[in-house]
Amino acid sequence: MRRLSKVAGLAGLVVGLAGCPAKKEAADAGGEEEVLPSKAPSAPAPDDRIPAFAGEPVAIQPAYMNDAFVYASVELGVAQRILENLQTAPRVGEALAGLDVVLGKGQALGDARVSVSARPVFGQAAAVHKALGARGPEVRELAGEPALTEDGAEPVERDPKTGRPIYSSEAWHLLDQANTLGAHVRIHIPKVGPEQFDALWALGALAQDDLWSTACADMKARASNVRLCGGGRGELAIGRELEDGVQIDLYLSFGDVDEPDTDRRRAELARVLAEPAAFATPYLTSLRGDANVYVDGPATVELLKALAIREGVDALPRLGLDAVDAEAEALDALAKLRDTARVFQGLALEIDDEGDAGTTALVRWLPIASGETSERLAAFELLEVDADVPSVAALCEGALLCARGRGLPNRHRLSELATGVYTDPKVLGELFEDHERAALLIAALETWPNLLGAAGHLPGSLMTGPEAMVARNALGVTDRALGFGLSVRDAGEGQPFGEQWLLYARSTALDLNTLAGFMGLIDVRLEGLEIDAIPGRIETTKLPNDEVEGSYYAVYDPKADTGEWGWAVLADDEARLRWLFEQPRDDGAAPLAYLEVANVRRAIEGVPELKRELGDAAGLFGDWGLQVQASQSAEGPQLRLRIR
Repeated sequence: MRRLSKVAGLAGLVVGLAGCPAKKEAADAGGEEEVLPSKAPSAPAPDDRIPAFAGEPVAIQPAYMNDAFVYASVELGVAQRILENLQTAPRVGEALAGLDVVLGKGQALGDARVSVSARPVFGQAAAVHKALGARGPEVRELAGEPALTEDGAEPVERDPKTGRPIYSSEAWHLLDQANTLGAHVRIHIPKVGPEQFDALWALGALAQDDLWSTACADMKARASNVRLCGGGRGELAIGRELEDGVQIDLYLSFGDVDEPDTDRRRAELARVLAEPAAFATPYLTSLRGDANVYVDGPATVELLKALAIREGVDALPRLGLDAVDAEAEALDALAKLRDTARVFQGLALEIDDEGDAGTTALVRWLPIASGETSERLAAFELLEVDADVPSVAALCEGALLCARGRGLPNRHRLSELATGVYTDPKVLGELFEDHERAALLIAALETWPNLLGAAGHLPGSLMTGPEAMVARNALGVTDRALGFGLSVRDAGEGQPFGEQWLLYARSTALDLNTLAGFMGLIDVRLEGLEIDAIPGRIETTKLPNDEVEGSYYAVYDPKADTGEWGWAVLADDEARLRWLFEQPRDDGAAPLAYLEVANVRRAIEGVPELKRELGDAAGLFGDWGLQVQASQSAEGPQLRLRIR
């Protein structure tokens, strides 16, 4: 175990060298300089391994509603191809039988689209939250505390048959309010041919039940085009036939409800069904692609608030009045996680289906419309760098897995975005640990730049004394790293993964010496090595673990006018090290990061632990290849993806 920890520590240090773009010591004081380890300028690195996403924006879709937390649309032809792939899986095909006809199978589809939006239903949220905070008799009753009467304290009565509590009208009133909280989903399917929706209406005829009988009768009395109405204890579906297609509204509760069809829920249902179509907001009118999705940060937070309030009510019988404190703490955490210098308000995914050529996608974050946004986006500006490293094409030629990156922007500049709880890594870590679901969602949609900025405050109060000093030195090494690269050769079908592999970090000679010092702390000693084809000084040591065959190499470039530079390399043998220095190079400035897996299934099968974890699911990838590229744009970083 001790030997394995040495390998893990060594690999972590090498990768750590590649964490950020190069900055000289002046960067630690806030200054920045162009970094040029090579005498003659290297060729500029291309940024088009995955081409930039192109296409015209798609119009506002019929299913889009105001204040939704998610909007999505997909061309019917693309939806059909997705459905065909899903139907090949066991049991899934049976569950989706008939859906292909509803989506227009056999019809001329053109550019017709299915569209979806979903919005939080939180009209009663403020009233429920206020009642919880007041801790009145109805809250204490739901918490299982004795009800106070003129004769003193009496226990809550229970139904002798079911064992359920028999609550007062005030307690049922609060439960009824809480049960209205949930989400409203609207789906629009365009009409492209006759008899397209017959199977759907047949389903509606089978969906009659007593749980929503009054609500469904009201709906059909008010609108003659209601063809489907029914549901369960936690959901209600209403299908309406329109001139241009079908509109399906789903009213979803956060949990099952014993008596869903109440006056209050019917009133809330009528209100949400009257929600008008979305107005032409900039973020919706900018969406492109054969399929696209936009997830809105502020609306998602409203959904999380409503969910926290409903969970607070649900937890009363289990936690007692502690559930009130938990609800207040959850809402406070949501506020703290967003009370910072935010840059983005949501995430967009745009997809182009290119048939047999593959599928290309773009993930981008939409900046907040604020006068401070352009200044905050400046934190992502990169230094000019000439790392003089092997090109992405060279690393990926014949490789099963390859990657290269120049790292992240200056963490000291990003630290300007870390305000509020993001200035204290310890407090921030506790929030993520205690409220993981909400914290991860908010970070993915809005605050991941602030999370990166928190690294500028490390180690903060997490460490003190010598540990803090070591951490600060390690972070300094990371700050000055130029980038990293990875290449794992494809040994062929059925062959072990990683027979020929290499991982490098480009750094300063000073930081290589620092790394050697760290290695000394874990009893790893370096020995000199000479390789004619590689100029400069080389030091090496075997990796201290029998399960990982390979060596660490520290390669110091000959001294140049621009300074002293080098390479930290992990490789299976000297042949791979020689290969590294034979490859064509460029300046390494673009893309920000790149990953390519030539065959996802073979890569999974080459890692026994991952293969066991995924089981038969690994076969679903077929012979897919995957490319992921992070690039810079005027709106901030973007992710380009391609599956082929």
